[in-house]
Amino acid sequence: HVAAVMSFDLFAMIQLQKKLIGVTENLKKKGISFTKPELLLVTDIESHRKKNEMWLDIMSDLSPIDGWIQSNNGEQILDGVYLRFQKEMLTEKGAEALRNLSKKYTVGVWVLRNEDPDDYKTMKWLADEGNITFYNTDLPKNFY
Repeated sequence: HVAAVMSFDLFAMIQLQKKLIGVTENLKKKGISFTKPELLLVTDIESHRKKNEMWLDIMSDLSPIDGWIQSNNGEQILDGVYLRFQKEMLTEKGAEALRNLSKKYTVGVWVLRNEDPDDYKTMKWLADEGNITFYNTDLPKNFY
């Protein structure tokens, strides 16, 4: 079972979604149960983004997400977003922004080695206070 597939490439994720719809329909016709993985668009922060990557600031307008993962008619294409960690996420306002986002979409947070905190305390805060579903860690020796 694959829980989630994520990528910085929005076009690739939309193409994967289309393929998975076909696979799911074909398997269903054959009586085979299939649980589609959640499809998440990975975003970065502005100062680190590469050309053609989506970026977000958790403390600013998050409405661009709707345009990235919904079709023109408002149908949800992708399940959510995988956000790059920002220190503001560890504040009440940042956690509130994550909670509000998680009411609409699946939300994950990823950390960059040697730049972002990668420990149990951070993960627990983001899960408990921000209501995130996924947390990407390198499980460093000092995680716990």
